[in-house]
Amino acid sequence: MTTIAKRLPFKLAILLLGSVSTLLLIMGKELPRISFPPGDTFMAEKGDANVDKAVEKAARLKGAPSTEKVFNEVKRVDATGNWAFGSISIPHASGEGAPWTRLWLAQKTKSGWIAAIDFTPTFSTWINQAPKDIVSDEEKRVLGSSNFQYGGKLVALAGDNSANLSLPWTPGQSWNFNQGPHLRNSANPGNNVRSALDFSGGDQKVKAATEGLFYKTCSGSQVQVRQSNGWQTTYYHLQNTAQIKDGTSIQRGTYLGETGTTTGCGGSATGRHVHFSIQLNGVEQGWNGRQLGGWTIYEDGSQYKGRAEKNGKVVYANPVVGKALLDNPGSTSCNTFAPTPSSKLTITVATIDLSVTASNLPGCSVYVQMWRPAVAGNPEREWNSSKQASGTSITFNDLDGAGNTIAGVSYYTVASLTPIPSGEAKKQRTSCYSTTGGKYLCDKVSR
Repeated sequence: MTTIAKRLPFKLAILLLGSVSTLLLIMGKELPRISFPPGDTFMAEKGDANVDKAVEKAARLKGAPSTEKVFNEVKRVDATGNWAFGSISIPHASGEGAPWTRLWLAQKTKSGWIAAIDFTPTFSTWINQAPKDIVSDEEKRVLGSSNFQYGGKLVALAGDNSANLSLPWTPGQSWNFNQGPHLRNSANPGNNVRSALDFSGGDQKVKAATEGLFYKTCSGSQVQVRQSNGWQTTYYHLQNTAQIKDGTSIQRGTYLGETGTTTGCGGSATGRHVHFSIQLNGVEQGWNGRQLGGWTIYEDGSQYKGRAEKNGKVVYANPVVGKALLDNPGSTSCNTFAPTPSSKLTITVATIDLSVTASNLPGCSVYVQMWRPAVAGNPEREWNSSKQASGTSITFNDLDGAGNTIAGVSYYTVASLTPIPSGEAKKQRTSCYSTTGGKYLCDKVSR
């Protein structure tokens, strides 16, 4: 049974966020000026009185299915009532598969509301213009840096075939590989990319396969985790979804929800599982030959068939629980670094890189936190990232991801095999392996 997404009526949302007297004052203010980057196809000549209609119009222009059901969720309205932020999900014509889902940002103009859809130049531009009560600084950094070019072409992410993904469950457990690579949206016209896998088993608790920003849609039955490099992991059919605020930065391994049969925005599920898929700049990405938690996934003929290979072991997808178990290798060895590890932090004008070596890295997630103090009018800053290691060494490139490094300032890093609490790198340690019982590796570098 399809569960219709609950959402707050937009007018009511405005009233809850500001008094009637405040709104009357706002009516006399000049509305924000709209910016449209070159090359972005956009209907700007006329707005809509209703923000839902504006969002739907923008979504249809950007390739959303033509079906009548629309699940639009207004997540935030700013204090002026001139900006809104949310998500839209539209089921596909057949009713099968996960929905077409995008974030959106809307502005009120003199002619009405106009909306921009995620993964478009206009959305990226508006994100950086939006007030902070609509879009946080971290969301501006992540959502405003998608790897597309004006005109819609994707920018290739060289060497990142795996997207550095972990298996979406707790290390030490083995889950069933129910269904091999298949279409995330079986009715999506022209889409033949098998971007989805189905898993179930263990404690049924679904964990984030990578770090990123958390967004919950479809009445909580779908979670998307977004990275600044354009990659996104999507988890559907969830229940008991994590009570995490949308836009929160989460670590790899964060609890997202439990496997279920929920279909908050369409589709179907005959048994509890997680429908796990990957996208790059909103475009579905196939699994054939891609690594996931130390396993390499392959297609086998028709969709839903497939296999996973690791160290000579081959597991064929099978919906019968217990017949296709994939182990998550990060269990007991991924807590502290094995004896005699090493780490090296290097800096140039353009980038800061960190390499970590330890004998127990293969199959483990490696977490890195970097911090620098306030300098030259720039506030202090903390960065967090993580990757899954396939060998005994791993390198994190361009840790700051923010243009050139700053001369005359020291950068501090902490590396760990477990998620790092905020503020650890700020302790400004240059060596910490022994003092933390093998938990951390600490470095410092200056330019």
